[in-house]
Amino acid sequence: MPKIKTLLLAGCFVLSAGILQATGLTANFGDVLFENLKIGQPFSARDKANLPYVVTNSGTKDIDIVIEVIPPLPKNLKPGYEPIPDPRWITLHKRTGTLKPKEQLSTDFVFNIPNDEKLMGRKFQAVLYPYTYAGILKIGVNSNVFFTIDKEKGPYPIYLNPKDFKDKQSFEVAPQDMYVQDVPLGEKVDLEKKYGLVLRITNTTDLQCKYYMNTIKVKDELSAATLKEGYLDTPDPNILSFGSIELVVNPKETKKMKLFLQFPKDKQYAGKNYMFLIPVVQGNQEVPVIRYVYLYVTTKK
Repeated sequence: MPKIKTLLLAGCFVLSAGILQATGLTANFGDVLFENLKIGQPFSARDKANLPYVVTNSGTKDIDIVIEVIPPLPKNLKPGYEPIPDPRWITLHKRTGTLKPKEQLSTDFVFNIPNDEKLMGRKFQAVLYPYTYAGILKIGVNSNVFFTIDKEKGPYPIYLNPKDFKDKQSFEVAPQDMYVQDVPLGEKVDLEKKYGLVLRITNTTDLQCKYYMNTIKVKDELSAATLKEGYLDTPDPNILSFGSIELVVNPKETKKMKLFLQFPKDKQYAGKNYMFLIPVVQGNQEVPVIRYVYLYVTTKK
């Protein structure tokens, strides 16, 4: 069964000089991972995973945009993945549009993996690249699309009817990035009490939903994230814990989840910057939707 994991750090690019300040683009995700796609079977990101690609004009002037599917640059290729051999494996329903300030273009993107058994079990990376022009300068954002090919043939399972979900995204998590400093060693730290930080999960569907969360290493093979410059991967995911392992949220409701940090009392952890990756999973969809949250921690010296 395919699984979808999204990184909520949407790419953006805004020039900062003169008239070019009026031009900007953002996207609804920076990276997304689709697992276990089938050869020879179309897969719609919007219809089967409630995940359209949405580009927003974040500037102050009307712009014309184009969206292309391209292979990643060699320096941006994630280890273990191959560049997409043919961009035509991903089809965009809308590729162009004119957007007023704050207006959005939303499009489905559909995978059409060739019916070739040699592709089974392999991992690929592509880039959705929306861009516009400010004078002679090309301005764009990159959204990396990672996908793995199932090792077995056959049709996809029967999915929930997308009309059951009126919203384009099935849930929201905030904040997407959290920073804490001077975290002491050898004691359990309640991030809400010490820093005022909690995770807030909003169920945007019309159904009661369960959400699960845990911590994984950024370099975990299931992760599509990359380490932030200046930070180390978490030495042990169990250093970060939660108020409970699951959260039941009613339709249109927001609930909070408490977070706790407990580093060993060992000087090897002192004065370091660590990055924790938190997958938040909505568990009652045929295709699980997973949102990632980043926690950046600096320990006391």
